[in-house]
Amino acid sequence: MRRLKLLLVLVLMFAALPMREAFANSDGLLRGKLMNLGADKSSISLSLDNFTDGREDYGASVGASGSSTDTLWYEFSTPAEISSYQFLAYQVSIKKNVGYRLELFDSSGILLWSTENVIATGVKTDIARFTDVKKLVYTNTSAEPNSVFEIEVFGGSTPTTPTTPEQPTGDRAILVITLVTGTEKEYDLPMNEVNSFLTWFDARDAGRGPGMYAIDKHSNNKGPFKKRKDYVVFDKILTYEVSEYTAAE
Repeated sequence: MRRLKLLLVLVLMFAALPMREAFANSDGLLRGKLMNLGADKSSISLSLDNFTDGREDYGASVGASGSSTDTLWYEFSTPAEISSYQFLAYQVSIKKNVGYRLELFDSSGILLWSTENVIATGVKTDIARFTDVKKLVYTNTSAEPNSVFEIEVFGGSTPTTPTTPEQPTGDRAILVITLVTGTEKEYDLPMNEVNSFLTWFDARDAGRGPGMYAIDKHSNNKGPFKKRKDYVVFDKILTYEVSEYTAAE
């Protein structure tokens, strides 16, 4: 019974203020997750979602420094990318947040980032982008409990390097193949690939080699494909034309 009373005091719910929705539409990584309370960043006395439910008026107490519940932490199942945080808390007796430390650790347990005793008003705050965050840890370093209402972190989009389209250079040719159906297929190819086609065509005309030839589409590759090829059948080719040119470096 004594332990039950202790836990009830520990997880005291704060409902004195009208509910506000500043966190309610969050796209954060902690939304609805159970966070752990313990004596350090790996022990668990109990787990709660009071800190991640989007409500600013509904939280729980993190015990005074040195207690069995002075540390609040969450471990991501896979490393997360974090570039900002949002945090609302204060010390119970004076309604101000003093004596705490907020930290991010990577998959190897190495400290990536930390902040201490910044007034936790619930304003979203940008930090440097960290791409291998495995654990978030809040530690109460003061002699009194802290009331934590909401804590959230957000990922940032990783900038992508624009790809440069393939730029033709050197000796090239426009190969136009006319099929017996009247359809024309046009390819802009380096001369070595055009010569490979001509070699195949001459061999096949003499009765040697495969009856089909694959032509690389290069910059005409549309869609999420690594490579696209056109396959032309010897018996379907009526004529072909080769127009050579040199592309400037």
